[in-house]
Amino acid sequence: MTTEMSIQIPITLDFQQDHLFDAQVSDDQTTAALTKMFQRAWQEGTRSAEFIDKPKALSCCIRFVDRAEGQSLNEQFRGRDGPTNVLSFETAFVDEAECQHVGDLVLCVPVLEVEAEQQEKPLKAHYVHLVLHGILHLIGYDHQTASSRRVMEALEIKLLNEVGIANPYEVTGNE
Repeated sequence: MTTEMSIQIPITLDFQQDHLFDAQVSDDQTTAALTKMFQRAWQEGTRSAEFIDKPKALSCCIRFVDRAEGQSLNEQFRGRDGPTNVLSFETAFVDEAECQHVGDLVLCVPVLEVEAEQQEKPLKAHYVHLVLHGILHLIGYDHQTASSRRVMEALEIKLLNEVGIANPYEVTGNE
């Protein structure tokens, strides 16, 4: 069953430990852009996914961590040494209010800051891109094959462009 969504679904982004991130990056304008991209990503993703009932709302928890916690989580859940920029943890449960929690994202702030500087990208744009990247993982996209990577990257580019952020892959080509 394909689901077409012509109305906006309410979105809740629950930021945990956002004090680790500069207030200029985690501002209301950025939250509004992330909310819009989450809605759009859900709409794009549900065209091919099967859902019995459309949720009345969506939620995602975004946790900001330091290098030590990022490294610990990456080792524990991916078996990889060292911190990574974003980790996605799917949950997909629906609460009593019919809000679907799609999962949790963990952003390692020091890694994001270093990457943005190395890739000569604005920190806010890099942050928004990686939150979108994580959200796409939560709703079923991946980049394990060349084909799935092209699909995911094309959607990232499209949705980032809708909020005024340039193609992040033209800058580095390997994010």
